[in-house]
Amino acid sequence: MAPSLSSLELFNCYFPYKVPTSSLSHINSSNSLRALVIKYSEFHPTAIPWLLNVSSNLVNLTMSHSEIIGPLPNSFDNMRSLENIDLQSNNIEGGIPKSLGNLCNLKSLDLSFSSLTGTLVDLLESLAGCATKSLEILNLHDNKLGDSLPDISQFSSLKELYLANNKLNGSLRESVGQPSNLEVFDVSSNNITGVVSKTHLQKLSKLKKLDLSSNYLLKMNFESNWIPAFQLFVLNLGSCKLGAPFPSWIRTQLDLFSLDISNSEISDNIPDWFYNLTSKLVYLNLAFNSINGTLPNFPLRFDNYPIIDLSSNQFHGSIPISLANATALNLSYYTFTIVQPFLFTEVSDRPTTFLDLSNNMLSGSLPDCRIHWSKLIVLNLENNKFSGNIPSSVGSLDQISTLRLSNNNISGILPSSLKNCSLLLFLDVGLNNFNGEIPMDWRLSNWFGCPTFKIE
Repeated sequence: MAPSLSSLELFNCYFPYKVPTSSLSHINSSNSLRALVIKYSEFHPTAIPWLLNVSSNLVNLTMSHSEIIGPLPNSFDNMRSLENIDLQSNNIEGGIPKSLGNLCNLKSLDLSFSSLTGTLVDLLESLAGCATKSLEILNLHDNKLGDSLPDISQFSSLKELYLANNKLNGSLRESVGQPSNLEVFDVSSNNITGVVSKTHLQKLSKLKKLDLSSNYLLKMNFESNWIPAFQLFVLNLGSCKLGAPFPSWIRTQLDLFSLDISNSEISDNIPDWFYNLTSKLVYLNLAFNSINGTLPNFPLRFDNYPIIDLSSNQFHGSIPISLANATALNLSYYTFTIVQPFLFTEVSDRPTTFLDLSNNMLSGSLPDCRIHWSKLIVLNLENNKFSGNIPSSVGSLDQISTLRLSNNNISGILPSSLKNCSLLLFLDVGLNNFNGEIPMDWRLSNWFGCPTFKIE
């Protein structure tokens, strides 16, 4: 190795069980190496200690998406300059070596998707050295770590904590709010129970992302007049217990671009103040609640290309025109009866690629696809009361992959222009009132017989 080499990247390599002594001497003779990146490679366990002695001045170490199997060796003592360690997507067994806790400059540790087992308490105890003062990012999501969330107040510099999709249980300690620099707190998809109140969060003035979603027995209990010290960008509380009233403290979060409070037992109208939150939203999910009343005309910004899922609630009436600015829109399982002018208003360069209005009570004719919905990839209008013909302009949907029109009152003949939809994978027009035969040019097209195809 050249003595002045500062960065080395190796992809798709194999490191054997015995590394030649000559290679070891060349590598270890260089203390200029600052970054070592090894991805998509295969390691024999005995090769890892050798790699961990590459350079005593190493700052960035990545050995991710590889086949590191078994426990990590306790070989980090001589790597005191390390600031960033990325070992994600491996098959590391057990916990981590205690030598990691002695890395006083360690700022980021990523062990996500690494099959870690044991308890989170034991893992954090392995970091209980000077690393507790320096660590800013700890990523442990998608492992098999169990037990309750321990006290993390000793990690005084921690900014981002990712613990999603583990086996954590028990209730959240109030000390979760002690690392006052915390910006990201993600414990989603665990088995956490109990109650979360403002006491847990009131000191987190720098918090930008809060994700407690998919902890099905976790209850939120915030006072209606609570004004948090933080301004969130991302709030995910889906599949938690928020209770019947719309959570009023959310009205203070004016910088949100992602909001998920789906499946959270809300049975209320959308409050007037919610209008003020939607102009910046890129993702909104209120699905699987019992939210009722009419939909407000959200001031969605076209340049944000929002994704909106409001399905499986109790809205009624008409669909606001502003929702036509969504990239993906799911309004299925309602009692909407009025589809005009939503489907028929001309919007210049409409961005919608996914539209699901299935299982409503919508009636009338189908819109001209070329004018109104030219970018659709998925269109689901099944189980409504649409009538008339399928417009020939459906053939202009050159990106369409799924078209579901079953169980309506559509009649006439099937348009031959559908043969132009070369990317079509699923077509269901069954349970309608079509007549005539399948067009001959369908049979000669490059998709007939390949997609899932239902005509009943």
